[in-house]
Amino acid sequence: MMMLSGLLLLLATQGSVDHNTSPSTLHREVSWKEFCELHFDPDWSLPIPTQKEVGNLPIDLVAWFQEFATRDLNLSPGQKPGPKHEPTYLADLILELAPFRTDTKLLLKRLDEREKQLPGLSKSERRNLDELLCDAGLFHRKWAPQNNMHDDGILHLANWQLTDNKDRSELWRKRGGEDTVLRAATLVFADLESWSAAEDDCSSYFDQPGNRFEVVEIPAESRVRATAPNGDRYRAQIFRILSDLPFPFSNYGGDNRVRMSLRPDGLLMNEIYLKKNKDFHWLAGRDVFIPIETKTGQFICLLVVQEFGFDLDGVPESESSRKEAIRAALGNKKRGAEALFRPQVDLPTQRGRLPAAPKTEPSATGANR
Repeated sequence: MMMLSGLLLLLATQGSVDHNTSPSTLHREVSWKEFCELHFDPDWSLPIPTQKEVGNLPIDLVAWFQEFATRDLNLSPGQKPGPKHEPTYLADLILELAPFRTDTKLLLKRLDEREKQLPGLSKSERRNLDELLCDAGLFHRKWAPQNNMHDDGILHLANWQLTDNKDRSELWRKRGGEDTVLRAATLVFADLESWSAAEDDCSSYFDQPGNRFEVVEIPAESRVRATAPNGDRYRAQIFRILSDLPFPFSNYGGDNRVRMSLRPDGLLMNEIYLKKNKDFHWLAGRDVFIPIETKTGQFICLLVVQEFGFDLDGVPESESSRKEAIRAALGNKKRGAEALFRPQVDLPTQRGRLPAAPKTEPSATGANR
């Protein structure tokens, strides 16, 4: 359903940022108690799936991708390296193949050749790389998220269902609505600051393919920061939207609560939720950003891993419409981030830090159209 194609663009979970690492003048410092009570209720964070919910799939999708990124693809499972062994990691393979992103046919030919040479690259991993590396169609002027294209650079992974709620908060046990949580990933050849800037560029949302926004706004007073009792730093804001729906529906929207933090492994995580309102039974999700680097520390790209679910009240959603929404969100932000990115020798580390925070408000033209 085209009406839902822009829904996942609610995942604007970071402040617009530049490459200046000085503290933000826009984020107001608040107590941890106020942060949790008024700005981001941790009980609304999207739960971690249980084994019962995912079956044979990995519970921790990020750990699954990190293992792939750090494994020597030039070794068969269980094989020991010889004295002249040359390891090949995911970053090396991406660095080698990325120059062919504009030519899908040639890229696939080169990937075919490398698959035969890399005993540690499984058939399923090869298929995943097809979806992640082939992104020429995403940058075509006629790209539309309603089309599930092989070359849009977005990997759809198996969904899971929010059904095992007995040990979850009361909010989740009583949320109502359908249970589907989607999983997806994309490679972004840009840094965290560029992704953040694209994500919070309110004015850009009105011209992005697949969107029907009437209002996109980040209220200045919603931007806060706080320190948890264990010393971890957090930032939060509201991403306010109103989007049109085709007849016979009206529109949908609300104040999406968003939070930025670091996982224990140093990876940036953005979370979002929307409290139950007249339009939604529930909405919640998270993005985790894995920097893909060579063994010498050269940054190649970000692997963005997303889990997200929602249920609009009174509007039927199908799996195809939800995946269309994934493509609209990840695709438009990938396009925006790569357009903004300027490679630099002294690129800040992409792990173990929050991105530089904004020092100016988003353009006022982004609030209403």
